[in-house]
Amino acid sequence: MISNYLNKNRIKVPLDSVNKNEVIGELTDLLCNSHGLHNRDEIYDAMVKRERDMSTGVGHGLAIPHAKIDSIEIPLMVAGISPGGIDFESVDGRPAYIFIMLLSPTDSTNEHVRILSELSMILNSQEARSEVLSSSNSREFLSVIKSHEESL
Repeated sequence: MISNYLNKNRIKVPLDSVNKNEVIGELTDLLCNSHGLHNRDEIYDAMVKRERDMSTGVGHGLAIPHAKIDSIEIPLMVAGISPGGIDFESVDGRPAYIFIMLLSPTDSTNEHVRILSELSMILNSQEARSEVLSSSNSREFLSVIKSHEESL
């Protein structure tokens, strides 16, 4: 369940960033701070490299930057909302508003794909995306995710 990876300290509403690289940096900082990680540059570089290979802006206002590194043992996640939207080179050419960053161990392909799939199932719903965007704080964001994952 996605809510197993998120808590109110791992969600930022609103994000301060105004462009793609700033979002990746801000979410990387949140990931490091909320999980006690000290390898910010490694994580940031892995995320940026993944974005260069192919944008993780999946469309419908959603971006799921994700990468894998060797120096962690379990998948880690953070999230945020940019009310004004950010050009994330999304497949539909529209700005992204909801950002969920996933960092997984290099050898956790099955779990990484399962988490991405569950995120897609939840946020494929226009209703879920609208409710997330209406969240005024991290608790509301998490509550929306929990309510929609229960219906899977």
